[in-house]
Amino acid sequence: MNDNNFFEDLYELNFEDFLKNFISILFSSKEYGNDNNDDVDKTHIYENNNYILKNNDIKKSRLPFIANNIINNKENVKLYRRIYWPLLLGIYKAENLEDLINDIQKKRHLYLQDKEEYIIKPINLNIQKLDPQIFHPLSSDDKNPWTLKQKNQELKEEIKQDILRTYSEKKIFQNEEIREILNTILFIWAKKNPDISYKQGMNEILAIFFIVNYREHLHNNNNYYEYEKELFFKEFSNLFDKEFIEADTYIIFDHFMNMGLKYLFTSMEEKKNSTNKNTCKTVLLHKCTYIFHKLLKNSDKLLYNHLISLSIEPQIFLLRWIRLFYCREFPIDDTVILWDNFFAGTQKLKYIQTDKSNNQEINIYIYIYIYIYILIIKLHIN
Repeated sequence: MNDNNFFEDLYELNFEDFLKNFISILFSSKEYGNDNNDDVDKTHIYENNNYILKNNDIKKSRLPFIANNIINNKENVKLYRRIYWPLLLGIYKAENLEDLINDIQKKRHLYLQDKEEYIIKPINLNIQKLDPQIFHPLSSDDKNPWTLKQKNQELKEEIKQDILRTYSEKKIFQNEEIREILNTILFIWAKKNPDISYKQGMNEILAIFFIVNYREHLHNNNNYYEYEKELFFKEFSNLFDKEFIEADTYIIFDHFMNMGLKYLFTSMEEKKNSTNKNTCKTVLLHKCTYIFHKLLKNSDKLLYNHLISLSIEPQIFLLRWIRLFYCREFPIDDTVILWDNFFAGTQKLKYIQTDKSNNQEINIYIYIYIYIYILIIKLHIN
């Protein structure tokens, strides 16, 4: 990827400072039970202005509180989401840096295998050499390479049309190479999840994950190769490797969707001969109804009655808010801060279900953010 045209979407990162700061968070005073933040961090990181932390020390460092430590550090909260978002979501279970690096590498390798299976192999398949008596364009067999090729092309084209509209005002998403990366990720995910496949809106969620990872790759730094020679720096730089932006984006997107969000993109089975209009409702519509007519009604009856008096149906505003996790209601930089708080509460987040038939109570966090957004609208109107 050529970064020259995308600096508006990148943070101004210095390679050495970026890694030093990341490590200082790993060795925060909370981890060591010391109250003097500045002194402890500096003794672990610096000696005569030189970086001296040993490789073995790093591998022994514990990571149970890393994500919360970063979020609570107001000054650096915009950094390291490429690491702490997956930690918050439970993608990586590692408690030390060595295991974290190994876990990341394994998951990246699995993505490369998927890419080989769904992208590389079909491209290299020579259909012309297959037995024409069995495999030919007119065969309706689902396993027929001709049929698969046609279906894959239709799916890619459907995804492409949405990718072209994804944050099209930003230069980073105007780049054809990046658009192709997003298309590839969504295509592979759709092939691995045929019961859901691709649905409009997934591109919006993916774009947020991509730009977070893209912003934190190490790029165009004069000191990069000098530090890369040291094993210590190589291990850390691997966490933010430019070459694995695509893989890291797929990993977090796939996990996030499989926490239950993907079921908000599906329709409930429709009974062919049923006259009940409710049988056509989507899972998401049920969620909207529940939030509006139970959570909102119980929490703020005055606001609820006001919206009812205006004949405002909940799905008019809730559908997009819930399905897209508010990523189109706020600028990207505000969205990622909102997601910080969502992900920090994922252990309690009943809003995301693993079973689409499960009707457990939606977590109050969702209502809180809806209410905050309504208050923001009120303030702007007034």
